[in-house]
Amino acid sequence: MSFGFSVGDFITVGNLAIKTYTCLQDSTGSAADYQRLKLASSSLKTTIGFVDKLLTENPGSLSEPLVNATKKHLSECYALLQNFAEITKKYDTSFSTGGSGSKAKDTCRKLKWGSVKHDTREIFRCLQGHIEAVDTLMSANNT
Repeated sequence: MSFGFSVGDFITVGNLAIKTYTCLQDSTGSAADYQRLKLASSSLKTTIGFVDKLLTENPGSLSEPLVNATKKHLSECYALLQNFAEITKKYDTSFSTGGSGSKAKDTCRKLKWGSVKHDTREIFRCLQGHIEAVDTLMSANNT
């Protein structure tokens, strides 16, 4: 007699339950992941602003093409960070200390973050590429 369920169905449901539980955990789930990404974003924004200011105010011995290429990558970094801020702004209250005041809303946001997280990770991968390009340009100048 078959009930239409297989072992694979139970494994799928089990995996979904584990992912849901992980997303809802404050110390290891969505909220912690979100806070780490927001902190990294803030630090990168500060660093990008500092490097851009240095290039603008004191290019030193850097050639104009090198400064322009570096500034282009910094501009791309800033645009990616703005994109990250736009994607994540609706999660700010739910992932803040104490949450938004609505358990249902916060739970929904935490579950939704699991799917949005992939998009934000892609942004950080692109950021890494631009940062490596800036590092390469600066290293080329020092040789």
